[in-house]
Amino acid sequence: MIEIIEENDEEDKDNEKPFNHKAKVSKLNKISEEFIQRNLQILKKNPNIPIITDMQTWKKRNKVSEKTKVFIIMGGYGDIRRSLKERGWVENKEKDNPCFDLKWTLKAKDIDYKNLVENQIVNHYDKNTLITTKVGLAHNLRNLIWFNNVDIDTFFPRCFDLVDECDHEDFLEEFKSSKVS
Repeated sequence: MIEIIEENDEEDKDNEKPFNHKAKVSKLNKISEEFIQRNLQILKKNPNIPIITDMQTWKKRNKVSEKTKVFIIMGGYGDIRRSLKERGWVENKEKDNPCFDLKWTLKAKDIDYKNLVENQIVNHYDKNTLITTKVGLAHNLRNLIWFNNVDIDTFFPRCFDLVDECDHEDFLEEFKSSKVS
């Protein structure tokens, strides 16, 4: 069985570079500026609603006890919403607000991974394409031989990343050799 993979897997190139303090500070400044700009855009859309980015302030403003958990749900999920409310959780209706303990979304892009704090839970993993796409899984399984001396061809179908020049050549060779007469 031959499986063709045409996805372009862009892995995080930052992991290959040594730590650069100036770059990290610059990146943090950029993240802070983006956060401020997002809040300003929300303010422009809703000028009568002050943006609250601190959980304690949000809870005081909404008359929620300090121990009560807060959630945001985007994209339906009525059963989850009902279940959380039955357990005493309170819903934050401001979808872009960073004040939540749990954020449940349909799309991973609705989660601002860079600004999550330690106690916040979301239903998506950042950069999960390394195991949830065919090309990501194939690349990781190929590296398995270096860690556990396991040959993936013994348990996983042969697959090719046609964006990779070497894989493309391997595919052509495999195709030619498996062509039915």
